[in-house]
Amino acid sequence: MSRAPSCRCLAGRSRSSQSWRDHRDGVDVFADGGDVAVGQQPVLPAAVANVHPRPVLHVTLALFLGTFTYALAVLRTVRDARGGQPVFVPQLSVTVAFVLCVLSVLGLVLFLAHLAQQIRVETMLRNVHAEATDTADRMLKRHDPEQPRLEAPTVPESAAAVAATRSGFLTGVNAEALCAAAVTADAMIVIDPHPGDAIVAGTPIGWIWSRTHEDLSADVLERLTGAVESGVSVGFERTSTQDVGFGLRQLTDVANKALSPGINDPTTAVHALGHSAALLCEIVERDLGSRVIADQDGVARVVLHRPGLADLLELAISQPRRYGASDPAVLAQIYTLLRQVGWRGPPSSRDVVAAQRDRLDATVAARDFDPVERANLAELSEQVAASIRGRWLPRTK
Repeated sequence: MSRAPSCRCLAGRSRSSQSWRDHRDGVDVFADGGDVAVGQQPVLPAAVANVHPRPVLHVTLALFLGTFTYALAVLRTVRDARGGQPVFVPQLSVTVAFVLCVLSVLGLVLFLAHLAQQIRVETMLRNVHAEATDTADRMLKRHDPEQPRLEAPTVPESAAAVAATRSGFLTGVNAEALCAAAVTADAMIVIDPHPGDAIVAGTPIGWIWSRTHEDLSADVLERLTGAVESGVSVGFERTSTQDVGFGLRQLTDVANKALSPGINDPTTAVHALGHSAALLCEIVERDLGSRVIADQDGVARVVLHRPGLADLLELAISQPRRYGASDPAVLAQIYTLLRQVGWRGPPSSRDVVAAQRDRLDATVAARDFDPVERANLAELSEQVAASIRGRWLPRTK
């Protein structure tokens, strides 16, 4: 029995600029004084999962259903004097049923208390942050300057396009299976969308071509097309399994909703941006950008597009910067986010942070702030510039 070809993963950068398309999910979660409210529109799928703690919910439901079923079973054994039958009351079983009823009441009280804690916006933000961190730990390696980086090859004009077989969100890619198929056919496979992108049936999601630049035979092309179709997972909703930006998307949605005119809760927006800053500082030290998968000989076989730091920063602050442009507290938090990311990021991230700082400076300049607010924001802007240069300026007031 022959073994599947072994492949290894290297982080690489695509030569062609790859825009990161993101699709905004609807969220109606906002806070006032630490509480959360859920509007008429559906909340994020992950937010719903966080609101209802599964272990506690399962135990409570099991206790309720077990008590109800046991009480019904005991009730069938109770007999009175009618029908000429002797009276029979199972005292022990009735006592057990009574104890279960008391435990059910206590379980309900504890569940409601736990649920009241879970639906607080701080708890939901913490849960989303923790889940996003777990995804980053699984999907992104720590940046190692000593490790060689493979460049993602440019897709040739002769490459064959592979179309999606169904519509939905790309939830995962089986990189090892794609690499094994590419090695067997001595081909190159590029998956254009990344987990979290919305794809439409019949539109291209990848490219295939021979590394020898020869035309692929019909049989080989059919096998590779089937490998791509079976190697990508498509679902009806985004998940955090391989989607690095999903948690950041949720945090940004909470900030956006908090800044909407109907809610007007900038404090919650600032808290959400704080979680985004912490998450970005964890991600910025990892290998971002296109993921190049090589075979045992170090030859690139598969390219999986992933968001870079510029895409993640744009996702985290672009909309809050626009929706919170008139609130100095929100803008100050965005400056703080850029300062922290600039300090934690590698030298290659400086230009990205500087570009976002320039855009934020333009937003501040276009607003009518009083002199004190404008001076505070100008000081924060200088702190961002200093952190990019490797200096952490102390507060002056």
